[in-house]
Amino acid sequence: MIRPWNFCISSSSSSKSCLFTDAYRVGDVVDAAVSTRSALTVDLLMANQPQFGMKKTIHLPRLPERFSLSFEEGVHSLPYVDGQSLEQLIVTFVYTKSGGGRIHSVTSKAVRSQRKFDPKRQIEVLFDWVEEEDVDIEAGATVMFACAFVVSLLFMLQLCMIEGDGEDDGNESNKYSYYKGR
Repeated sequence: MIRPWNFCISSSSSSKSCLFTDAYRVGDVVDAAVSTRSALTVDLLMANQPQFGMKKTIHLPRLPERFSLSFEEGVHSLPYVDGQSLEQLIVTFVYTKSGGGRIHSVTSKAVRSQRKFDPKRQIEVLFDWVEEEDVDIEAGATVMFACAFVVSLLFMLQLCMIEGDGEDDGNESNKYSYYKGR
C-alpha cells in the first residue's frame, strides 16, 4: 500500500530525492487484513477498513475458528480471538493527529456471547480512536530540576560524612597510617 503522503524534493536538475512518510490525515483509510490459522480467507472491503481518527463500526462474517486483525501491512497485529463465541470486538487505536498523523499502538477487547454458534450472525467490530496526550515540557523540566537538586544534596551530605571520618585526635594516627614513610 502506498502511504497517504509522499513528497519528492528536487534540489537540482540531476538529483531527485523522495521522502516517504507514515503520515495520515483524519479520514484516510488504514490498511487492515483478517488472518486465520487455516486456508479460510476473509477479504476486507475498503468500506470495512478503519479510517484514521474516526470511530467506525463494521460487521464481519461469523468465523468457525480463531482469527486476528492486522493493520498497516502487519506492523500492528492483534492476538487471535475465538470467532465462535465472539459478540463484539473493540479495537482501540492510540494515535497523534498533529504533525505527521501516526498510529502508536493498537489494542483489542473481546466481548463474549453465551449463545450457541450461529453462522448467520455477524461479528460487530468497533474501531475506536484515542488521541495521545501532549507532553508537558514545563512539568518535565521541573521534575528533572528537583531530582538533580536532591541528588546533589545527597552527594554533598555524603562528601561531608567522608571528611568527618578522616579527622583524628592526634593519638596514634601514625600507627594506623597506610603510608609508612611519614
